[in-house]
Amino acid sequence: MKIKIYIIVILIIVVCVMLISLPSQRDNFLVKYNKIYSKDEILHISHQTNVVMRDFDNGDWVGLIYEHDCCAGKGFVANIFIDSNKSKRININHNFCNIKSTEAEIYNISANNLKDFYNKLDKILSEK
Repeated sequence: MKIKIYIIVILIIVVCVMLISLPSQRDNFLVKYNKIYSKDEILHISHQTNVVMRDFDNGDWVGLIYEHDCCAGKGFVANIFIDSNKSKRININHNFCNIKSTEAEIYNISANNLKDFYNKLDKILSEK
C-alpha cells in the first residue's frame, strides 16, 4: 500500500513539474527565435525548428518559425512571423501542426503581398 501511495505522489510531482515547465519552454523558444530578422537567418535555423517561408511576386517575403503541441511537437504553441519589412508578429494561440499542413495553410492564403497576407492571416488566427 505504501508503495502505491509513493508511486502516486511521484506521478503527481512529475505532472506538476511538466505543467510548470511548459510556459518556460515556450518563453525560451520565443526569446531564442525572436532575435532573428533576416531571410538567411530563418533559413539557417530551419534544421533546428519548424520553418515555413513564403515569397511574393513583388519581392516581399514572410517566414514562420513555429512550434506546436500536437503529434510530434514539443508540447507548446508558439508562432513567430518575420517578414521582409523586418516586422514581427507573435501568436501563441493558433496551432500550426506538421510541416506539410502548415505549408498548405500558409500557401493557401490568397495574397499578392504582405498587407494582403496579414489581413487574411489575422482572420485565421482569430478563429477559435
